[in-house]
Amino acid sequence: QALGFFNTPPVGPAPTLAPLADNSNGSASNTVVDVGATYSQVQLDNNFAALTAKVNALIAAMKRHGLMSS
Repeated sequence: QALGFFNTPPVGPAPTLAPLADNSNGSASNTVVDVGATYSQVQLDNNFAALTAKVNALIAAMKRHGLMSS
């Protein structure tokens, strides 16, 4: 099947993309914080965990709607 958006020619689904593995040991949340002038590994880990969770949610949604191969 092919799908086109906004008057573009239809194309097949995007290639398979594996979810990201989160090895940051951070806690995912809905917030990416400024780590400030003083370095904080915990804040950086939490930022990476939050971004990884969002990217994986987008990948799952695209696969669920047929916009990306499973």
